[in-house]
Amino acid sequence: MVLHSVAIEYSHYDKAVFVAGDGDYACLYEYLERNKKLLRIIIPNSKSESSLLKKFQNY
Repeated sequence: MVLHSVAIEYSHYDKAVFVAGDGDYACLYEYLERNKKLLRIIIPNSKSESSLLKKFQNY
């Protein structure tokens, strides 16, 4: 998903919205944030939220 989002589909969207609760995509979130393409991260179960996502609380 990371490679597909950045290398293949990057120019086809303005902002990204993720539904995930773990930190598996932290590198993608960081990349999109730096490039102003990260709109929101929706965490379905905040009890299982990864500590890697703490820095993205504004999203």
